[in-house]
Amino acid sequence: MKVAEADRPVDTRAVTEQLDRILAHNLFARSVRYQTLLRHVVECRLEGELDRLKERIIGIEVFGRAPDYDNTSDPIVRINASEVRKRLTQYYEGPGRNDDIRIELILGSYVPILSYRPSETSRPSTPNGSGNAVLPKEEGATANNGNAEAPAMPYVASPGMPS
Repeated sequence: MKVAEADRPVDTRAVTEQLDRILAHNLFARSVRYQTLLRHVVECRLEGELDRLKERIIGIEVFGRAPDYDNTSDPIVRINASEVRKRLTQYYEGPGRNDDIRIELILGSYVPILSYRPSETSRPSTPNGSGNAVLPKEEGATANNGNAEAPAMPYVASPGMPS
């Protein structure tokens, strides 16, 4: 679960710089397709053009498919998005693990989630002194899905984004 950080608007310049760092990494640098797809979805998100982040439109705009292409028989967008998701995960598990901004594509969506590592000064204090925010329980849920040892989430989603 992610929590929207109400006081923090999207920093377009910082997100663009983060995108450039990701695309320059070996996980993306050798694939024009993955670079183009990730750049397209992030830029559409930053420009507020979420209506362009549909599979069919991405197929036309990013992969040059004809306007009448059948996305049910041509999985180019799904296949490339799956690989971009995998590579983003690898990037943030490795060289990007300490980055302040995280860009994610969750399964079932082409709208990127932009999350920020909370700064030390913005973290609320907690009873255990960890500095990690305590999220309210959802009805019928247990904290940390019943696992008392699970770490608190290190990133919070940008405002207006799905959680």
